[in-house]
Amino acid sequence: MAWEVTYVSPSKGAARSFNWSAVELGGVHEGVFGGPQQSWSQGREAPIDMSLLGKDTPELFPEAMDAAEDFLKSKGEKPAMTFLLESNPRFPVTTWQVMWGNSSGSAQFVVFLDAKTGKLLGKN
Repeated sequence: MAWEVTYVSPSKGAARSFNWSAVELGGVHEGVFGGPQQSWSQGREAPIDMSLLGKDTPELFPEAMDAAEDFLKSKGEKPAMTFLLESNPRFPVTTWQVMWGNSSGSAQFVVFLDAKTGKLLGKN
């Protein structure tokens, strides 16, 4: 298991990413590592107000698994799950995008959950 988070400061025009991994694997090191500070300006990506986050990934796991039940029962090997906290223009609330795959574009299945309540918003 691993995660990456990027903190941004719009007033400073700066961002810094941090990675965490539970295991040492290939180019990923166990523990928390911060990257260098980088310049940042709001474009397609925007900062998320953390007060809009009410549910974290362990709490969302059962809801995501229920929503993906038919996909998970289908034949074939399934890729690892990826969680992405985002402001998605499809929904009026901050969402957790739960993907079976590494990115939105290549995921085999995606579930969208309300980041505050954990309620299912959509799937594809």
